[in-house]
Amino acid sequence: MITGDYKNVIKMLSGQNFDIIILDPPYQSGVYEDAIQKIYDSKLLSDDGIIVCEHNQKDEFNFAPFKVVDEKVYGIKKISYLKY
Repeated sequence: MITGDYKNVIKMLSGQNFDIIILDPPYQSGVYEDAIQKIYDSKLLSDDGIIVCEHNQKDEFNFAPFKVVDEKVYGIKKISYLKY
């Protein structure tokens, strides 16, 4: 597992491909859309990969260019599963 500021981690990992990317920034941090776009721009997700994004269930995000393929709600949190 790699942790840290998403901008630094994405830059450090640029050029690599991952099958699973987990995003769990602090709720209401305002980084979800930017992180998703940076992952896309850096081509970090493999063609068949999935992004698992944990967030507050009341929050709505634009996950484009990825598509939400599944969502699960657990109390106040929602897990969104994203693919190309």
